[in-house]
Formats: sequence, structure tokens, C-alpha cells
Amino acid sequence: MITRSITLLLLAGASAVGGIALLFAGEQEPASASPAGDACKAVSASDEPRLNIAMEADQFGMVPPCRAEIVVYTPRHSQLAAIEGVITFTEDASGSQVGAAPIALALEPQSNGMREATFALPPIEELACRRATASFEIARCLSADGQQLSCPDVRIARADAFGVFDVTGAQVSVCRAN
Repeated sequence: MITRSITLLLLAGASAVGGIALLFAGEQEPASASPAGDACKAVSASDEPRLNIAMEADQFGMVPPCRAEIVVYTPRHSQLAAIEGVITFTEDASGSQVGAAPIALALEPQSNGMREATFALPPIEELACRRATASFEIARCLSADGQQLSCPDVRIARADAFGVFDVTGAQVSVCRAN
């Protein structure tokens, strides 16, 4: 459904005369939710740290074979030190699963103040990454001493290597970078 909106902006001028009023009329479609979460809200340093997930693919995921990696990172002060799960790949055209891989990542401290891990996904020879859906199901989040933690909120930082990239898991809250 398309809604009509009118926005009035008052721009304050530097002169003593006042401001300039601008009137814009237009049509806007209501915002729709992305497949795995809405846009992320800003967080402060005092907020609970998020787990950031990015996907990268050879040749921007445009040509076969699909060779990609998943990069996860979080601020060093986070209690999260390891993450386990499974990633599955589905061909968009047929809807059939074309691959899966268990993932166990230990996030190592980096010089930039983050903990980070990178995992090379098994290649999919006959498919370009952009013609596939990748779904990462988080099974467990662990502290440095191996104790299971509640998984932090997840921010999908970059997912354009695949046609669709989703993150799921019990009690996992997901948002997407703007």
C-alpha cells in the first residue's frame, strides 16, 4: 500500500531574517522488514556488545565457483569468545540445498580492540554465490572458559556476497547494518 506524505522542513538561516520553508510532497511505500532483521539502531560503548557478521566472496560472488568466507567480530570487552553453528546454502532458482558446513569459531583478540575469527566456507563449484541463500544457524555462544552464554544481539554488517544471508538461532536477535 502506498501512502502519501507531506513533509515540512524548516531550515534556519544564518541571517536575522529567519528561515526558509520548503514543502515536499511525494509518495512513499511503507518500510518492509529485511529477511533477517530490521536496520540496526546505534549502540553506545556502555551497551551490551553485538556480534558482527560479514560475508565476503571471491569476484564479488558474481561468477562460479562460489568461494566465500564468514567473518565474525565483537568488541574485546565482550564475554563472547567462541561461536558454534551450521551454515547451509540453498540455490535460489531451485530451492534445493547445495551445501552445508558446521562452524566452530574461536574469536581471537586483534590489535584494533576487537575479537575476530574468519572461516572459509566450502566452495560450491557449480554456483555463483549471488544465486544462493546462505543461512547461518547459531547453536551456541561460549565464554573464554568454555561456559555457554546467551548469544549477544547479531548485526549483519555485510551480506552482499550472497543473494540472501540470514542468521537464526534460539534467542538470537538480528539486525542489519544501514
